[in-house]
Amino acid sequence: RLARLNADLTLDPTFLPAQASNTVLRLALDSLGRIYVQGSFFNFDGQLGYSNFVRLAADGALDLGYKPSLSSSITGMRVVAQDRLLLAGSLL
Repeated sequence: RLARLNADLTLDPTFLPAQASNTVLRLALDSLGRIYVQGSFFNFDGQLGYSNFVRLAADGALDLGYKPSLSSSITGMRVVAQDRLLLAGSLL
């Protein structure tokens, strides 16, 4: 459900991301290369409890220390100054 492309549009073989159990809807990238992922999944990379919203390291590994509890009703997501993340939607 996630992949990274090189400038020539080929798959980047060095990016081996953790995978969602279901649909990924939104992505955001911060200045450190961390990837915020939102969707309608109930686990990520087989890890139960990582549902709807997770953060990946720049290499695609699941950040096990980042575990917010949010609903899947996020309609917008953007990284702003100082790597703060703004979310819009029905956040529970």
